[in-house]
Parts: sequence; C-alpha cells; structure tokens
Amino acid sequence: MIEAGSTGPEATRTPPRKTDLPVRLRLATRDQHVALEAQVDPERRLRTLDGYLGWLGILLGFHRPLESVLGGLDWSETGLDFDQRRRTALLAADLEDLGLDPDSAPDCPDLPPVDGLARAFGALYVLEGSTLGGQVVVRQYGEVFGGLGGRAMRYYTSYGANIGRQWRAFQQALATACADPEAETACIAAAQETFDALHAWVARCDAAAPRPV
Repeated sequence: MIEAGSTGPEATRTPPRKTDLPVRLRLATRDQHVALEAQVDPERRLRTLDGYLGWLGILLGFHRPLESVLGGLDWSETGLDFDQRRRTALLAADLEDLGLDPDSAPDCPDLPPVDGLARAFGALYVLEGSTLGGQVVVRQYGEVFGGLGGRAMRYYTSYGANIGRQWRAFQQALATACADPEAETACIAAAQETFDALHAWVARCDAAAPRPV
C-alpha cells in the first residue's frame, strides 16, 4: 500500500518528519501489518478451539523471548512500568486453561537486536499495538471464546477497560524517549524488524504444524 504521491515501495517505510512519531511508525510499518494480518488469517485460525490453541502457542513463542530481552533494560526513566505490560504469563495461563503445557511451546530463535531503549520502544510498539486488536478478536470470534466459559482469554483482554489509557501512555512515552532523529530512526527500524521477525516466526510455525489428513 503506497501513499498518494509516493514514488515506490520505500515510500511507506520513510514517512515525512512533519508527522509525529506514533503516526510515522504506523505509516512505516503499515504494509508489514497488512501482510501479517493476511498471514494470520483469523477467519481460519480463530474459528475453532484447536486453531486458537495453536495461535496462542505461536504468540507465546514470540512474546516470551522478546519480553525477556526487553525486561533486561532499564525503563525507569521512560515513565512506563514494563512489568505491567508483560503478557507472557497471560499467554501461558491461557494455554494451561486449554490443557497445554506452556513449556512445550518453542521460542522464536531469530529476534531483532534490542541494544537500547530506542530500539526497545520499536519492538514494544509491535507488541503493544496487538492489544488494540484484542477487542476486535473477542468481538468477532465470540462464539469460539464463548465456548471457553470465560477461560483462556487473558491475553486478548489484558488491559480491559484501560486499553485506551494504556495505549495513550505508551505513545506519550515513546514520543518522549525517541524525540531526537537518531533515536527515532532506530525505533522505526526496530519496529519494522520486529514485524519481519514475527512474520517469519508465524511462517516457520505454520510449516512445522501437522497437516490435516
């Protein structure tokens, strides 16, 4: 997807600096986000409990190692409580509700480097953005989740009624921490690389999944 007036595929990856950083991030990762949504194909994955179980395992395998890396950084000057934003434990509990040992889910071995807070914010942008889609998932696939009797939905309802406030707080911290051009460039690059890593991880898990007979 190319913006009007753009001249090639790279146009959406380097949006003009006149926009604020959250908008620039959204524009810079838009094509990757669209491609990931098509790859995830919720109509296929989330219409059955087996599909939902498999998807939670894929998500756990990405969140667990990435959150471990992000948790090793010092977030104290950013205004964010990173521990409050971890969702690995929520995914693990959801899987346990469905009878799967979380430790049996493999971890993604190929994550983007996170060597500072600017890149950490870029990676966290991808994880935090997924919380916005959680409400849509629960609403659109309610018959599947309804069959769980309220169980195994911690990940997709992680912030509850506070989701808007949490997202705004993240955007504010992001814009403050990555205000200078060098940090902004690193943040955007890390977000793009995180989307690419998640795309590759989903493809790898799909290729390893048993095929229907």
